[in-house]
Amino acid sequence: MDKYFKSYRGIFSDQEIAELREMCDNLTGKHISYITDKGNTDGNYIYVPEDQSIIQKYLDKFEQKTWGMFMYHPPYGKVIRHVDDAKSRDCCLLTPLYDVKNIAPCYFYDTYDETSLPVATCYYEYGKSTLINTQEIHNLENNENERHTFQVCFTEPILEMHRIFEKKYEVA
Repeated sequence: MDKYFKSYRGIFSDQEIAELREMCDNLTGKHISYITDKGNTDGNYIYVPEDQSIIQKYLDKFEQKTWGMFMYHPPYGKVIRHVDDAKSRDCCLLTPLYDVKNIAPCYFYDTYDETSLPVATCYYEYGKSTLINTQEIHNLENNENERHTFQVCFTEPILEMHRIFEKKYEVA
């Protein structure tokens, strides 16, 4: 599933995830609905720190130019099928911040046709970070849990990032 996603262990320590979770706890009500370039909402709720220095120590783990954000999905929230803006987010590293059962997966498709089935399904697990290809059509349908992730965004293509990550981190 390298084209779509791959999970890694050891990128963020338990302590770092706890620190990020504490930051997330202080963001209640601060996430905004993401607005697409066509002026529509897509179902994602984001908080991008204007001052990235508050998350810089987590971004400094990577040699590439990155930026980070916190993403929230409410219970039973749905994200439409979409492809992210390649100028700033060719792929991203998602790290779940809460240890809940059944973290909602991300589905990948080869078409926007709502009747088509996923070609790949990315399941997340607390304690692992997953690099996903945001240049492939993807969506999610959340379950009964709130879904909170910390995301590190890269402009490099996913296969290039896999080569870099596989030298530094354990594939999960």
